[in-house]
Amino acid sequence: MAALSATVLRNLSDRAYDKRKAAALEIESRVRDLVGAAGRHENDEEFRIDQVRELYDSAKSARSDIDKILSTLAKDYAMSAQSNFRKGGLIGLAAAALGLAHEAHLYLDVLLPPVLACFTDQDGRVRYYACEALYNMAKVSRTKLLEKFNVIFEGLCRLCADADQGVKNASHLLDKLLIDIVDESPSFPLDSFITVFVAHLALRNPLARNFLLGWSVALLKHPGVDLISHTPQVLEGYLSMLSDPSPEIKRQADAVLTTFLKGVETRDATKAPISYSALIPVLIRAASDPPGE
Repeated sequence: MAALSATVLRNLSDRAYDKRKAAALEIESRVRDLVGAAGRHENDEEFRIDQVRELYDSAKSARSDIDKILSTLAKDYAMSAQSNFRKGGLIGLAAAALGLAHEAHLYLDVLLPPVLACFTDQDGRVRYYACEALYNMAKVSRTKLLEKFNVIFEGLCRLCADADQGVKNASHLLDKLLIDIVDESPSFPLDSFITVFVAHLALRNPLARNFLLGWSVALLKHPGVDLISHTPQVLEGYLSMLSDPSPEIKRQADAVLTTFLKGVETRDATKAPISYSALIPVLIRAASDPPGE
């Protein structure tokens, strides 16, 4: 039996959305069945000696079919030069992630790259479906997705300022889900993330700044994240936002800076010390070029 039928593959690249959606539902069902089959054979402890090879081969075949499906969706469809193929591939990957369910995180190295690549696609619908695909992957992978957080954050920061309103709306829903996932995680990879975050704080686009300030608030509230300890790195980015033309951006930036100030003033001695010597040059630059000038 083929990993996916010729009809499913044909409908996946059809111009009609209904046919692509029907193919996606078939993919979700097929992947779910394969995961179930592999799990049954891998976890079956009651078998005769003469069944060992058969059980092993069945589990191996199911895993192989999953690999083939994901590879086909990623390479032949999502990365295709034809936009309808890319749309179908993304819808298919989204469906496959749902089919994989609690095992989706095991396949993120295959699932994520084509989706993130489509974040910069010239076709707005492709970018929209990329958001939808990542949403499904995040929904089933939950906190295990945080291992790939840096590249996801970079892509999402780009999409929040997308010219297509549908893409912006989709990215907003994805953003909310990721914040919820970070909230439910007892820890967060801040040490590896802070360099990426600081680089993005230099962006001047108001939509990107709004996105960054939203994440600032979320991270400052997280009990397992000590963003205050990185005050010297992030301070300049927030101070620059005080001169933003948007009153709302200024208000949010001021609120975040107030939280940082309180955090520095009341800092627990048991936490990592803040480098005040690193703060001085930042404050000197801010004083010589105050907001609004």
